[in-house]
Amino acid sequence: TDKAIQQWLEKSGISKNARFAEQLKVNDGWELAVETVLGDTLEAVCVDNIDQYSAELNSLQESNLLLVENGQSSAPASTASDLLLDKVSSDIELTQFLHGIRCADTLEEALKMRGSLSADESIITRDGVWVGAKWLRISRDKDASTGVLAREQSIRELQQQLTELEAKAEKVNVELSSAREALQAKEQQREEQQRALNSIHSRLNEITAQITARESRHEHITKRGNDLADELEETQKLISRDETEIETATRNRNQALANAETMEADRKALQGQRETLQQQQQQHRSNLQQHREQAHQLAIRVEGLKTRLSGLQHNIQRMEQAQTMQLQRQQELKALLSQSTLPTEQLETELKALLEQRLKTEEALSEARRKVESITHTQRTLETQRSEYEQSAQRVRSQLEKLRLDSQETRVRSKTSLEQLAETGFELEPLLEKLETLQAEDANAVISSKQWEMKLAEVAAKISRLGPINLAAIEEYKEQLQRKEYLDEQDRDVTAALDILEQAIAKIDKETRTRFKETFDHVNSRIKEMFPKLFGGGIAYLEMTGDDLLNTGVAIMARPPGKRISNIHLMSGGEKALTAVALVFAIFELNPAPFCMLDEVDAPLDEANVGRFCQLVKEMSERVQFIFITHNKSTMEISEHLTGVTMRESGVSRLVSVDVAEAATMAGVGA
Repeated sequence: TDKAIQQWLEKSGISKNARFAEQLKVNDGWELAVETVLGDTLEAVCVDNIDQYSAELNSLQESNLLLVENGQSSAPASTASDLLLDKVSSDIELTQFLHGIRCADTLEEALKMRGSLSADESIITRDGVWVGAKWLRISRDKDASTGVLAREQSIRELQQQLTELEAKAEKVNVELSSAREALQAKEQQREEQQRALNSIHSRLNEITAQITARESRHEHITKRGNDLADELEETQKLISRDETEIETATRNRNQALANAETMEADRKALQGQRETLQQQQQQHRSNLQQHREQAHQLAIRVEGLKTRLSGLQHNIQRMEQAQTMQLQRQQELKALLSQSTLPTEQLETELKALLEQRLKTEEALSEARRKVESITHTQRTLETQRSEYEQSAQRVRSQLEKLRLDSQETRVRSKTSLEQLAETGFELEPLLEKLETLQAEDANAVISSKQWEMKLAEVAAKISRLGPINLAAIEEYKEQLQRKEYLDEQDRDVTAALDILEQAIAKIDKETRTRFKETFDHVNSRIKEMFPKLFGGGIAYLEMTGDDLLNTGVAIMARPPGKRISNIHLMSGGEKALTAVALVFAIFELNPAPFCMLDEVDAPLDEANVGRFCQLVKEMSERVQFIFITHNKSTMEISEHLTGVTMRESGVSRLVSVDVAEAATMAGVGA
């Protein structure tokens, strides 16, 4: 953990060398004993030759470092069997560290063996109690070196387990790759089977539709057969009734023939009489016709005389009325002639009065206009003054706010000064009295606040020259400086991110305005074309409700042919529906979707509007697939596939699909 040691090791190129503890192998149960004896030696760095680092060792002034050379020494092996050296094996010579240290299992055995120890020998127990001839050491503290050997042994075991686990993992990865390949093959097979299943489902749906159509045709044929059977039965009944009537008519005809022979003679006699009577009747008719012609001529003559008499009487009455009117007109003219001078004078007087009144009115109007202009000028002047007053008020508010901030700053500085004064141990009132005394002593010297500040700065400089009192201030300053640099870096990052974000927002706003304007123009041009097609005339267009393209709304201005619409409530339901359809279709022209669903759009439309709506849908169906719900027969006729729901039984619905083209073909074959 020593940074100086770490830097020295890195500089010397031995920071990656093995540590002494890593070179030891200790028998089970004796780890604590070895750790007690070796202690900090376990952290030693293993090197090949200590001599080559002698020059660099002088640079370590306040650090602890232990170096151990690798390799075995030529010291003779010990013959004792109870030495700690026999419990440890290593590539490094351990005699120099474990010489003369014997082993005992318990403290009692170690104490018994203590009498036989020489001056350079000692005994260590399993639990880490170290006994000498005249001393005993027990180490139970938990420092950084405690448990190093046990951890080293655990590391070796874990590395071995890691090697085994890596081999198993590699094997599992191979099996996993094989399983993934098999899974991928199964997935491909499943997808192929799914596609085949989808194809089968599609074919099944087609077959189901054909079966449904044929069932419908079979039901139609069965019903038609039943109707024909009923008609045949009724026809047979009619034939039986007609045969009975024919037999009855035959009997009546035979009887009538017999009666006709009997009556033929009577007919011939009566025919002779009829011819004689017809001749007489003809003669009488001729005489009657002559008399009628004579009477008609006389009536015409009488009628002409009556008409002429009526016209003469009418002319006489009209002339009498004209004469009467002429007399009345003559009398009126005479009266007017006698009074002709008086009205002229009155009219002239009235005309003069009206002219004077007109002049007065015009003068009043001019005066009113002058007053209006004066009031307008005064209003403009007042508006200008109001603007100036508002600007002045704004400046005053700014000054007031600045004064408020200065006052707040003064209060804070005053509070800070009082706190600093309290830290110095002085009191405010005695200091003020002393200042007044000084000023009284030197009446000619007027000391301002700036001079006091200069004096305060001189005193602070003198205090600073005394040196730092807080010895930890430098470390605190460095810590705060690092924190400030970190915060400055964070501030720069945030500022840069904010700049990037503002640039992105500006770019997005610009792109949004451009795309919105292009979209608006395109939809507006399309709705101008769609609306006349749906209404058979009229105009419609889009209008922005604001100037800012990011916040503006869009209004639809529609005017059907022959109407002046000032409010949407004046439009009928059909007109509203057609206007909405025109807008939807215009948007579909801009960004066509895979399909468009229309739910009873044609419900409020009349026949003429339905026809235009169907024509437009048929034109757009070349680019857009339409799914529409309707009850209108005209709309159904333009569809290519019909799907309906029937309820033959109560509460049981059934889906019926009809291919219009196939149905038309079947209808043609049946016809």
